[in-house]
Amino acid sequence: MKPLIYIIYLFIFSSSLRAQTINKTMSGQVKDIQNEPVPGATIRLLKAGDSIAIQTKTAKDNGKFEFTNLINGTFILAVTASGKKEYLTAPLTIDDNRTAILLPVIILLPGKKTELKEVIVTTKRPLIEHDLDKTIVNPDAMIGSSTSNTLEVLEKTPGVTVSTDGEISLNGKNGVLVLIEGRPTYMSGQDLAAYLRSLPGSMLDKIELMSNPPAKYDAAGSAVINIRLKKNKIQGYTGNISLNYSQGKTGRSYNYLNLNYLKKKVNFFGNFSYSRDGNSSDDIYQRTFYNDNNSKTSSIDLKNHFL
Repeated sequence: MKPLIYIIYLFIFSSSLRAQTINKTMSGQVKDIQNEPVPGATIRLLKAGDSIAIQTKTAKDNGKFEFTNLINGTFILAVTASGKKEYLTAPLTIDDNRTAILLPVIILLPGKKTELKEVIVTTKRPLIEHDLDKTIVNPDAMIGSSTSNTLEVLEKTPGVTVSTDGEISLNGKNGVLVLIEGRPTYMSGQDLAAYLRSLPGSMLDKIELMSNPPAKYDAAGSAVINIRLKKNKIQGYTGNISLNYSQGKTGRSYNYLNLNYLKKKVNFFGNFSYSRDGNSSDDIYQRTFYNDNNSKTSSIDLKNHFL
């Protein structure tokens, strides 16, 4: 009787061992809508319950793939490839009764085309740039420069001070040498101020400030302001006119006409400007004098009106 029982146990043990050593597999092939293999497609074997990746394979040149040494369970295949939509299978079950699954051909559909729109990169010049021997101010980065004249732009420039009579100083230095395109203006203070008022701020390219100018500038130890104007690159005849007028107690008018002819390396240009600047101010002084007893002895009322 005992030998028979041993034989039965041995049969059951060998059957269990055989079931555990069976190589459980899942295989298939990946193609596109033209029925061409998709080599390099990525196939992930996911656990159906929580989508944990069990194995990952890459399709061969013929698009085929195979998962081996699988355990019992329910799985999902996720198939991806460049330029294709992701493909997910229905749940697939591996158990002792179904040890090998051969999937039908997996067809990957084209992915959604993404067209890049035109990309325009714009940069703005900073207000202030620092060079070795000068500070460069870019008027285009200054608010309101296009509707102001050059003298008003200078008044807003860091380090530059313009007095009521048009005298310009830089970082506390008076007698500043003002250059236009690197050339001296040879104008007195008031004449220079009138000329700068006639230049629209929209014509300014940059302003170079030199507190300690190089030796090539005959600045007599003072500072230099070099005003650079925008270059006109349009061939032929061009010109522009600017008319400005404002009215308070007095009228202010800045008018400018510029004519330019450019033909290859030949350039002729000229300008005419007219400005009228009217200032008005009222000064009122009141003074009262008292003696030692706090009694009022006299008072002065003074009114000055300037035009």
